[in-house]
Amino acid sequence: MSGKERHGALTYWMIDTLTSSPSGLTYKTLHDRVSAKIPSKFPQMPMLVGESERFVFGVERGSLQYAVNVLEVIEEEVTEADSEPKKVVKQVRLNAGMAHGLSPGYRFAIYAFGTTDFTHKNKQLAIVEISKVGASDAWADVIEVLREDKIESGAQAVMLSAPVDLVRGVRLFKKEVGEKDNELPQVIKDKEDEALKAVKEALAGNGWLKLADAQQKEDYLVAVNQLGEYEICVGTPLENLLPALKIQNSEAPQQVVQRLVHLAKYQAIQELSNQFSELTNQLEVELLTQPNWRPGMPKKPQSFTDPTNLVVKSGESTFLRIKNISPHVLNVTVLNLQANWAVSRLKIRNQESSFYPLNPNDVILEALNFELPDTQRYNQARETLKVFATIGKNDFRWLELPSLDEEIAPKAQLFDRDNSPLGRLLAAVGADVGEPPFRSRPAVPIFDPSQEWTTKEIQIAILR
Repeated sequence: MSGKERHGALTYWMIDTLTSSPSGLTYKTLHDRVSAKIPSKFPQMPMLVGESERFVFGVERGSLQYAVNVLEVIEEEVTEADSEPKKVVKQVRLNAGMAHGLSPGYRFAIYAFGTTDFTHKNKQLAIVEISKVGASDAWADVIEVLREDKIESGAQAVMLSAPVDLVRGVRLFKKEVGEKDNELPQVIKDKEDEALKAVKEALAGNGWLKLADAQQKEDYLVAVNQLGEYEICVGTPLENLLPALKIQNSEAPQQVVQRLVHLAKYQAIQELSNQFSELTNQLEVELLTQPNWRPGMPKKPQSFTDPTNLVVKSGESTFLRIKNISPHVLNVTVLNLQANWAVSRLKIRNQESSFYPLNPNDVILEALNFELPDTQRYNQARETLKVFATIGKNDFRWLELPSLDEEIAPKAQLFDRDNSPLGRLLAAVGADVGEPPFRSRPAVPIFDPSQEWTTKEIQIAILR
């Protein structure tokens, strides 16, 4: 090469990638690196059409796992005592943004360009956290360097965790006068301002809730309905918030706030997830049916006709099946998120301990009956079984909640706090209602590099 040859940008970076990359290059990997190199200097956007998991110049297919492309790397020169200056990666720009559902707080693991198997954590180069999000890209700060290997454009970023926002935004919503479902008769409209002002005053100083400003998207709307009752909405009014709270009741505004805190904690538990853990594919969870089963009868459960739409009648027998296909003992906890907004812990095999140790290849088959909370109030309801599995020991009793019409008992002195990142998160979610869950910031990433854990959940529709 004389240095005078002219190349198209696409051709140049394709040749560079093919000659400098490890073996086992897939077309997706080739496309990721070329795409990362070109946009920074040239107005070209390579397109990938066809079997992206196929090896370049081959007929076999590689393992295709979703990852985000690293588009740009920002380095900073650092000088340590008695050593030569060296460049350290401070930020990376990722090929995903608001359009992909990202927001500040998401964490990713960075793997070297050419990596196709993201299950080996010892190959992670760094951990980054999203700090600034654009429409289709995002900047992430390097928060932990795991290997000295160079991070370059085309490296792959695999999501580790999403943030759980424990502090929820509340908006007070006023309706128009009218006869429609979303309007108020004049006699109720005349009392609306005073009723909502009382809720605003009751919200003051609550660490779990904040009034959403004009630029924020609220988590909950609080309004007054046509019957002169407070309603809490997430898009539409939430069902089964019983008993109804009348606006003329002087204690109702504080009860509305108590319900909002309860819902915030319930929602945080719903959102606990670690689907990118390597344990996720090593835990089998399914609900089986045997409608006429009774204690003492042989257990012969079968799959539901439609496993994606689980419908049971109140009192009908089902079986929760959990199998550990990992090489580790997994500590399993099952939480039942109930229709009356309670969160209870299932006693696996009638054991009182906070978790059940499940050995490799062992199976749990737990008989369950789902009952409607009150046949006079509920004709149908939805419940969720959330299964947690950890290698370490963690106490999920922090997350238990009573039904919505019962007061949440203080928990600060109930259990010993596990000081691992996951343990601190569980303690934060279960913190007493009068205390802020976190004082430094509301968005808490669910990320624990030292302790493997995962969750799986099953949603069930219960009919009378």
